[in-house]
Amino acid sequence: MYPAGGATLNGGSITSGIAQATTSGSSVGFTGIPSWVKKITIQNNGVTSSGAAPLIQIGSGSYVTSGYNAGYGSINTTPVAAFSGTTTGILFGGSAASYGAIIFTLQNSSTNTWVASGTIVTPSNFIFYIAGQVTLSGNLDRIQITLSTGAFTGGSVNILYEG
Repeated sequence: MYPAGGATLNGGSITSGIAQATTSGSSVGFTGIPSWVKKITIQNNGVTSSGAAPLIQIGSGSYVTSGYNAGYGSINTTPVAAFSGTTTGILFGGSAASYGAIIFTLQNSSTNTWVASGTIVTPSNFIFYIAGQVTLSGNLDRIQITLSTGAFTGGSVNILYEG
């Protein structure tokens, strides 16, 4: 759940969640997101895992675990570029420490379609450019960062949301 209030910026309100450690387990979540939210920023502060790269999944009543139209491109200093798609969530970095943010915006309120984009960087010289889309059955009310294998070993996540 979230504390009331938030900072006012240009007449609007931005509300911060409560940062959650990603030091154990295979998922962390934020629930109770208000129905009026139109934009959510998910912040990655050094998330690491012993297994798969973390994914963001959003939901309405339950988490959507399939049906994402998402992809990412990664670039490193060798120079190597790679591109890949995902259908089970939005990429949130690699298994090594990563930093950055993914922004979800409500693209169509009549269909509850959300689009996402962002950039995540790792100290091992990888940059991930991430984008995607998913449609929910109702108003977005939850977000989780999850792993398909392994456990979280470091870092933290937080969200900012606004109407």
